Amino acid sequence: MTKSQSLRADFARAVTRLEEALALPKDPIVRDSAISGFEIPFELCWKFLKAYLEEQHNASCTSPDLFSRGIQARGCRQRSVLDRSDGFAQLHRPYL
Repeated sequence: MTKSQSLRADFARAVTRLEEALALPKDPIVRDSAISGFEIPFELCWKFLKAYLEEQHNASCTSPDLFSRGIQARGCRQRSVLDRSDGFAQLHRPYL
């Protein structure tokens, strides 16, 4: 299993946990849990994208901001890497 595959699996598990938190009755503790539950998938998604780009395209990026600016500077749609039909798009779409 490659690093990007491992991170993608971790991301999927974190999204599932976030879905569980969002399904709970709303109260301040659940809200705080959901906020923390969002931060973890966000970080894992970034790490997955970084590893994927390094493995598949020999591209290096040091931060999400630089990644976003680089995509915009090349005239690409911001979600172009994510709009793939390999299952990842279906996994993350409800959260974008």
